[in-house]
Amino acid sequence: MFVNIHERILKENGERWLAPNPFVPIITPAVRNHAQSVVARRDAAHADWGFKDPRACLFVDLWRTILSDPRFLVCLRHYTACIDSLVRRALESVRTTAERPLSQIHMRLAADEDRVARSWIAHMLPLVRLIRQNRDIVHVVTVGNLEPTDSITADLNARFGFRLDERPLADTFDDNLFRADAQARSRLSPETKAIAETVWQALTEAATPAASSAPARPLAHAV
Repeated sequence: MFVNIHERILKENGERWLAPNPFVPIITPAVRNHAQSVVARRDAAHADWGFKDPRACLFVDLWRTILSDPRFLVCLRHYTACIDSLVRRALESVRTTAERPLSQIHMRLAADEDRVARSWIAHMLPLVRLIRQNRDIVHVVTVGNLEPTDSITADLNARFGFRLDERPLADTFDDNLFRADAQARSRLSPETKAIAETVWQALTEAATPAASSAPARPLAHAV
């Protein structure tokens, strides 16, 4: 449902899920009305509910204005780990996909880490703004700092007064995921790596509670 909304916005803006460059989406009244009706139905059926879709990073401004009482869980993962994950997924698709055109697309994606990095940048820039401007409704965790025994749901309950089941991450995630981030490597051009590093630093600084009182560094050079 939410994925379909995001895909529709991307299509109407001439973009695809990879979104290799930052862009300001144009949200048509029809899409906004549809999103509002989806939210209204969810609100009527559930006291607390949520959704997860990486594309939501591109449209946080839309959801911040449509959701009745939003809270955002932002899971930060270093760009090298994200690139590594997407490249490995693309290579796996090449191995398992029978359709040659689709296989060629995945092969080109796996071979162009700069393009994947630019997509990561495009997805992260809206999150930098979200965290900086709405720290009271955003809970941030850094994947590389998590332990299998940690419970994000417990943290959310304490922070926002939810009543979620408090379960350790090891119950739902493979322990290897926590170790993989530290081992990820990337082959980026110096220019792309510098921009990605600037955005990563902005994310981690914005996610630090003390950062709310510190002046934010401009990101104009990272766009």
